[in-house]
Amino acid sequence: MQPVRDLQERIVGALYIAFDLADFDSAIEHRVDTTRFFESGSAYVVDPGRNGEPATMLMSRPAPWSSIGPSRNPRSSARFA
Repeated sequence: MQPVRDLQERIVGALYIAFDLADFDSAIEHRVDTTRFFESGSAYVVDPGRNGEPATMLMSRPAPWSSIGPSRNPRSSARFA
């Protein structure tokens, strides 16, 4: 949110811009649900983290393992610490 000021720099309002992302979210979810690589591969949506924060698994279909975390998948070297 950003204040709107008059010529005397007094706050006279506020500017807020928002977007409805429901259709975008539905499209991404559909894409992940229907994407398959070979016989058993699927797609994942991962937030890589910012400023040293850990990556976060946002969406996967089907769930690849019972729990996601560092080195819990013996077939992968990927780390989600």
